[in-house]
This record gives sequence, C-alpha cells and structure tokens, in this order.
Amino acid sequence: MNKELKNYFKNKYYAKENTYWHEDVPIGLYNEIKSLKIQSIDGYIFTFCQSALYSILRKFKISAHCFRHTYASNMLNKGVNIKVVADLLGDTLDTVIKTYIQTPT
Repeated sequence: MNKELKNYFKNKYYAKENTYWHEDVPIGLYNEIKSLKIQSIDGYIFTFCQSALYSILRKFKISAHCFRHTYASNMLNKGVNIKVVADLLGDTLDTVIKTYIQTPT
C-alpha cells in the first residue's frame, strides 16, 4: 500500500486530453495521506477512513474521481495487467479499456 501511494504521488496526472490537468502532485498532499494510520478493513485499496481521505483531497482541490482516475491510469501506464486494474477498481475489463486506455489520435 505505501509503495503504491509513493509511486502514485511521484508521477504526474495522466488522462485523456481535456479531461484532467497534468501537473506534479503537491508534496503536502503526499505527506498528509502518508501520515494517516492505515488499517486493513474490507480489502479496500485505501483502507483508512474514507472521510479522512476526502477531507485531504478537498484541501488540495482534487476530487475523489480524479484521484481514482489518476491511480488507474498510472497503474496501466506502469504495465499493471488490465484485469488486475479492473478488479481493484471494481470495474469490468470493457469499462477500464474505454475509460483509462489512451489510444493515439
């Protein structure tokens, strides 16, 4: 989990054109999320309290949707198997392909 967060925050936002911005993740956001005590419940990727994550994301003006989209895009860009990404997101393969796979235009 901590390795995934570290990799996530060291990368830039990647998304389809005109969908999300492309900038470095603020170090303050990384430090606040990293400082949360992580406890395993229900097998979620982010196992700490959802409201704690949302309050931090709001502070940095990043939506949960953008955070999820960036996480998925970064996993795919790093070569994680599409089936694994779909399982982690709770999506179908078709949804992951249509939403997160960037095709050259």
